[in-house]
Amino acid sequence: MTVSRVVAGCHHTLANTSDGRAWCFGWNYYGQLGLGDTSYRATPVELVLPGGRAVQAMAAGFGHSIAHADDGTTWT
Repeated sequence: MTVSRVVAGCHHTLANTSDGRAWCFGWNYYGQLGLGDTSYRATPVELVLPGGRAVQAMAAGFGHSIAHADDGTTWT
């Protein structure tokens, strides 16, 4: 697995691998990690998009994250 992209929000980080997998960690007070909860993550956790979509691009802000999938859908 090769990390091809890293983006950072205010207190959280997202990493995208060359095979379309996404990993996230850090502050999650607003649910910005996209894991369905608001628990802080000190170590990277894989973010799985519905339908097994591959992540092509990501962005992060103060309390949000955005993932653009290989099928053209965008998830926030």
